[in-house]
Amino acid sequence: MKYENAATHKHEYRDGEVVAMAGNTFDHCVIAMNFGRELSNALKGKPCRVLDSNLRIGIPNSARYFYPDFSVICGPPRMDPSDPAPNYGHQSARAGGDSVADD
Repeated sequence: MKYENAATHKHEYRDGEVVAMAGNTFDHCVIAMNFGRELSNALKGKPCRVLDSNLRIGIPNSARYFYPDFSVICGPPRMDPSDPAPNYGHQSARAGGDSVADD
């Protein structure tokens, strides 16, 4: 986690292996933003927030950390207590955008 916090590029952590993330295409970015906007509109008035790809998502009881295209956080955030950078790592069982549960 300290390595990631100091890195100039994003990485995912999958079962003990650090994997560099590739950049996305223009079309991918447009589709992700449109989907995130529609999802945010659908959740209006609910206790949920749609967040962009800059929040690191940790899967509890696993050695996996991701930067999905977007995340939906309902209720108060559950920050990862093992993350050395407070407010950077959310602990979540589900994340949106990329299919993190089915790698």
